[in-house]
Amino acid sequence: MTIDTAELPDPEGPEDRPTPPGNPGWLSDDELSFVRGRMPIMYVEAVPVRLDGLGQVVEVGS
Repeated sequence: MTIDTAELPDPEGPEDRPTPPGNPGWLSDDELSFVRGRMPIMYVEAVPVRLDGLGQVVEVGS
């Protein structure tokens, strides 16, 4: 099985790696492609809900 991977240049220092917009904890598009080519990544979609005392959904998304 062949895995297609992204070729990333070696950064020379922190100034060569711009912070992605938004949350600085996220990977850039190039970094994410690089990681996806080397290991499986499980994605989970979740919607927060608020339940009442009986376990009934009373609010969604807050």
